[in-house]
Amino acid sequence: MAWSGAPPNIRLAECWAPPQHSLSFHTVKERGNLVFGYVFLVVGALLLSLLSSGMVSATNRGSLERIEAIGIRTRATLSSDAAWNEGHKAAIPYLNAASITGFVGALFSVLALIFFKPDGNTVTGSLYALPVATLVVQIITLLWSASKANQRAKLSMTK
Repeated sequence: MAWSGAPPNIRLAECWAPPQHSLSFHTVKERGNLVFGYVFLVVGALLLSLLSSGMVSATNRGSLERIEAIGIRTRATLSSDAAWNEGHKAAIPYLNAASITGFVGALFSVLALIFFKPDGNTVTGSLYALPVATLVVQIITLLWSASKANQRAKLSMTK
């Protein structure tokens, strides 16, 4: 008799059976890491929102100084105080848009985390779409604000 790969008295179904618990395929540690990653994205969106709204507030007060630590730093905006101020004034609508996007995206991300967990109690890939999309839109808006600030700063340099 030829060897079939398994001992003759043991059937394959007796060797392996799927787990008999209600948890998903993720271990508790993996689920914690998934939730941590989700929270990390939401906090990132909130931090960008706070930074954007802080820059708008400081620009409106006239207290955003030309320093290397914070602000829209391009060659044109750093060229003079007037260029710095004009550039940041031009960026205000875009900074406001980035701020609002982040706050609204974070709110809906937290609500989605609380109410929509389709795979038991696990954060799934589909839930990540909202905070990732929020961050992508914020980053694009902030890059656009930097472009507008740079354009306005260049115009103020030629005056």
